[in-house]
This record gives sequence, C-alpha cells and structure tokens, in this order.
Amino acid sequence: MQNEIGTNQISHKRCTATKIILTGGAGAVTTLCANSIAKGIATAIAEDAMVVGGLRNSIFKEGAKAALDAHCHEIKFINPTQPLDSYMRALIKASESESPSLLARNYEKVIGGIQNSARKIGRKIIPNIMEFMDKKDKAEIYKFLKSVINGENAGCLNNSITVNLDKLAASTFHEMGHASNYNCKGLGKVLQLLRESKCKHIGLGLAFAGAILVSSKEPENESGQPQGFWTKTKRFIGKNCVGIAALSCAPEILEEGLASVKGAKIAKSVLSKDAYKMVNSLNRKAWLTYLAGGAALTLGVFVTKKIRSILDRALTSDK
Repeated sequence: MQNEIGTNQISHKRCTATKIILTGGAGAVTTLCANSIAKGIATAIAEDAMVVGGLRNSIFKEGAKAALDAHCHEIKFINPTQPLDSYMRALIKASESESPSLLARNYEKVIGGIQNSARKIGRKIIPNIMEFMDKKDKAEIYKFLKSVINGENAGCLNNSITVNLDKLAASTFHEMGHASNYNCKGLGKVLQLLRESKCKHIGLGLAFAGAILVSSKEPENESGQPQGFWTKTKRFIGKNCVGIAALSCAPEILEEGLASVKGAKIAKSVLSKDAYKMVNSLNRKAWLTYLAGGAALTLGVFVTKKIRSILDRALTSDK
C-alpha cells in the first residue's frame, strides 16, 4: 500500500514537472513571437513616420526652438551636435538629480559607462572623459548616442531633453512632454516613477510564474476557499495573471501617451496647423510601439495560462 502511495506521488510530481516545462517552453515561444511581430510592425510604422518628419524638418525647427525658449526655465536642452566630450558631460550633469532612477532607459548604460570611467581616477566629471574610457565602454556609448546625434532618435533625462534640431525637430515636443511629466507633482510624475521602478519586471515575473506554475485544478477546502495564506496568494496570482501583466505594462504606455498629449499642447502654440497635425501623427505612431509591446506581453501571459489549463486537463488522470 505504501509503495503504491509512493509511486503515485512520484508519478504526480513527474506529471507536474512535465506540465511546467511544456507550459514554460510554449509560453516563452508564443510571447517572443507575438512581441517580435507586434513591435516589428509598430516600429516600422513609427520609423517611417520619423523619416517623413526628418525630411520635412524645416517646418518644425523654428517652432521647436521657440518652444524651448519659452520653457527654458523648467526644461533644459542638451545639444547633441556639440563636441562628444562636452555632450557626455552635459548628460552626466542632467542625470545628477534627486531621482537618478528616472534616467531614460536608453541612456542608463551611457551614463553608467561614463561615470564608471570617471570614478577610475576618483573624479565624477573629468576634463577629457574619452581618454580614460575603456574600448568596451566607448563602443556602448557610441552605439547609444549615435542615433541621437544622427537625428534618428531623441531622449529625455529628468527635466533635460536631447534632440538634433537640424534633423529631428518634430520629436522635440514629445520629449518636452516627458520633461513636463518629470516637473509636475501629479499623475505624470507618478507614472514616471512607476515606469522607471522595477514594478514592470516584478509584475510580469509574477504574471508568467502564475500562468506557468499554478494549476487550474488547485485543491480547495470544504467551504470552497483556498487552503492557507500561501495557497490563497498562489491562486490569486494564477487567476489574475493576465490582469497583473496588463497593469505592469500600463505605466509605461500611459506615461508615453501623456507625454505626447502635453507635447501636443506645446506644439499647438508654436506650429502651423499642418505641422501640428504631422507632429500628432508622428507621436501616435511612435506610441504604437509601446502599446504593441505591452499587448504582446499580456497576450503571452494569456496564452501561457491557456496552455497550462489544457495540459492540466490532458495530463491529469481521473481519480
């Protein structure tokens, strides 16, 4: 009898391990494919819009300069066309604030690489940063900054923005929207703090763990309630994993959208009607990349949960 019980327990553990492995593998493949396809399409649309904006840069440039002059007290401009050493020192200065965690992700490695090199000789900002920088750090920094310097991208560091006005002035207004979010004390600031924290990674980790590890046939007690605190928590995460994934992605999507809305208000006061419409179109298409990424990750959790449910029915023997 004991041997039979032991055999059943081993069989149950093997069955559970099989379900976890199959669910995790299938869920990972589904998520990666959905994310690649969705972001690929959205990025292509956004890049096409940015190319159009770059080709017609002259209709945005003067308006962008006027907007920066009008908001110079609360939003600082870092010119990427200045000498590289000066540009990087300006980025370091912009990153040194009360909330360094608010660094835009695109520049986190840049600032880190510069500061690490500066620390090697015991100074935060040095006369010629490039002289003391490793080849690997240089490669990383050139890779990240090249897109901004060449007018292929723009960025925001706290209340400072960096954009090549000679090539991509249309992006100035969206970046000013990010800086406005940083300066405010309301929803924009909260969304930035949530976005740049680890909340997204923790939330997505919990969501995928719940979808993979939590069986759709968790045992319940006689009253129909989960047994114990751990079981309650586990069942809650498993049951609500799709919602957790969506909420984890929401701050980034909402903050990007709010930055575009605030940027549009600034653009409306300095641009012609046609140029204003083009800026809004550019920002909407760029926003699709974030929406597509969040939707793909949420879909990945949903599919993973469904796969686990199917395997629970298929591999669980009737008792």
